[in-house]
Amino acid sequence: MHPKNLVELEHALKRQLTMINYPPHAWRPQNPVYDVIIVGAGMAGLAAGFALMKLGITNFYVLDENPPGYEGPWLTFARNKILRSHKELMGPALGVPLLTFEAWYIAQYGEQEWNKLYKIPTPQWMEYLRWFQQMLHLPVANNTRLLAIHPLDNLLRLDLTDQNQLFQLETKKLILATGRSGFGGFSIPAFVEGLPKSLYAHTCERMDFKALRGKQIGIVGAGASAWDAAGEALEEGAERVEILIRRDTIPNSNKVASLSYPGFEHGFYRLSDQERWDLIQIAKQNGAPPPHEALERVKPFSNFQFRHGIQFKSAQEEAGKVVLSTAQGRFRFDFLILGTGFEIDGWKQPELRPLMDQILLWGDRPVAAKEKDSKLCRFPYLDDHFEFQEKHLGSAPFLNHIYCFNFAATLSQGWLSSDIPGISVGASRLAEKIAEDLFKKDWPTYFRLFQTFAKPEFEEKNFPFFDS
Repeated sequence: MHPKNLVELEHALKRQLTMINYPPHAWRPQNPVYDVIIVGAGMAGLAAGFALMKLGITNFYVLDENPPGYEGPWLTFARNKILRSHKELMGPALGVPLLTFEAWYIAQYGEQEWNKLYKIPTPQWMEYLRWFQQMLHLPVANNTRLLAIHPLDNLLRLDLTDQNQLFQLETKKLILATGRSGFGGFSIPAFVEGLPKSLYAHTCERMDFKALRGKQIGIVGAGASAWDAAGEALEEGAERVEILIRRDTIPNSNKVASLSYPGFEHGFYRLSDQERWDLIQIAKQNGAPPPHEALERVKPFSNFQFRHGIQFKSAQEEAGKVVLSTAQGRFRFDFLILGTGFEIDGWKQPELRPLMDQILLWGDRPVAAKEKDSKLCRFPYLDDHFEFQEKHLGSAPFLNHIYCFNFAATLSQGWLSSDIPGISVGASRLAEKIAEDLFKKDWPTYFRLFQTFAKPEFEEKNFPFFDS
């Protein structure tokens, strides 16, 4: 029987968490240095924090550069009205039934409304994640940005800013739960070089779509974010919106959607380099289609046009307009939106740039010997639990304490660090390795505690037969 309201759900959830011993008794020695710092308080960062707490690792902090309630993309550049994922997925709940979105939704709106719900509205997913954080008492510091990582003896010193001042923290482990832009930022095509920034924006930047009313808008790219931007612009009264893409057509099948099953989630990272490379390469070549809901969103607008097979050459400003030169002719717009995705290139990530000479990439592996021009070569070659590895053995052992829990982990681990279906598996695998490492590192302390442990189970004087 489902709880009848949120108060009942929260009471039942607290009882359920107690039943699974959440959090376990403190087993880590007291230390002023953090065991773990998590960068990013979106879904992945919160899932990682919960996984650590479940294992009794409580000396951690989650940092996020955004203000409270705006962590992750959900209320910033995620302009889709509903999530792509199915509503029944467990998400970051790590196997706790009453912590799922389903339990949260039914407690407030009832089972009948849940059955009628098609997919999760994007703003409601953000509301759920806020509740998730509050119920689990996950420590989050907002408006805090990571600037640099400095390896010390057995620690990492982080340069940070909270907007008002620079400061440093030291930690034993660092988790980069920085989403799809966490290993290179936005992908900006070369043909817009020289175009004034006032005339274009990437779909993952904040935009005032109301300011586009009555204007002619060009959108480059055919992924979900491009179609969502088109829908938003049309709904806000843009005079004309055109999507232009290089491909001759957009893909119609999302092959990645077929991979949301336990065998893949638990087994992909154990495949050979060649097997993993082949699968991700096919997924990349095939591309991901926009959700049909995004296509339906623009369908009613006669002032929308889709152009394919476009070979882009350059973009210039002429009289305050964007003139896009292509092999198919010139297109003139008031504003250009780039739905061109994200880079996988650690050299473009400021906090990682000084470390990139030491980080092992897929391009350093034999599987890439004949494909050095492939963009897959730029992905980091991660260890079994999302750790960076050294390019040259023994040269940078500190890298094994930095965990790449963002989209750049995909080639090594599959879709376990950025997508809703596999996030619980990924977070659990990550936390288990951290618990193992912390235990092994402090084994002398634990062995000494074991040797000196002498809590009596009984008083001998209460049992006369011990005197005989």
